[in-house]
Amino acid sequence: RIGIDSEKINEFVNLLDCQHGAKLKDQSIGKKGLLMGSFMWDILNYQDTLQGREFKDHEQACRELICSVRQNYPDVDILWKSPTAVHIHWVDLERLVPSDGAPATLFGLDRVRYMSRSRSFHLYHLQKRVCSDLNVIFLDIYEATHLSASKLYPSDGRHFKPDFNRLMLSWFYNDEGAKCQVR
Repeated sequence: RIGIDSEKINEFVNLLDCQHGAKLKDQSIGKKGLLMGSFMWDILNYQDTLQGREFKDHEQACRELICSVRQNYPDVDILWKSPTAVHIHWVDLERLVPSDGAPATLFGLDRVRYMSRSRSFHLYHLQKRVCSDLNVIFLDIYEATHLSASKLYPSDGRHFKPDFNRLMLSWFYNDEGAKCQVR
C-alpha cells in the first residue's frame, strides 16, 4: 500500500533483490523481463506530503528506480505498465465511510477524495514521458481502461475484473509469450 517516492527507492530495490534478485541475475536463464509500474496508491494517498500537484518527486523516483534496476540487473528488460483510468462515477457512495479503519467497507472517504481523472491522467502522461526519456517499454492501457468502466468490480472505481485484465495482457503477449513464466 505504498506508491513510489524518493524515500522508498532503496526499499523497493532491496525488496526486489531479496525476492527475485537471484533469478534476475541468473545467466543460465535466457531473456528476462521485469514488469513494473506504480500508480493507484500514488494518487490515493491522502497522507502524502511529498508529491504536491505536479508529482515531481514521483517523477524523479520513477527515474531513479528504473536506473537502479538497470544498474543492478543489466541483462533484464524493463517493461512499465501504464496507469489506468479511475472512475469515481462507478463508486457506490453508500459503501464509503469516513475512515479506512472501519470493517466491511469499500474504502475510506479520504481516498475517494483524491480519486480523479485529472490526477490519473497527469500520472499517465508523466510516466509515459519518463519511459520515453529512458527508453523503457511502456505497456499503454490507459485509454482502454478509460473506456471500460463497466469492466470494474461493482461499486469500485479502480479495480478491473480479472477477465478484462487478462484481455489487456493478451494484447502484449502472443500465444508463444503465454508459454513464458509471467510473474
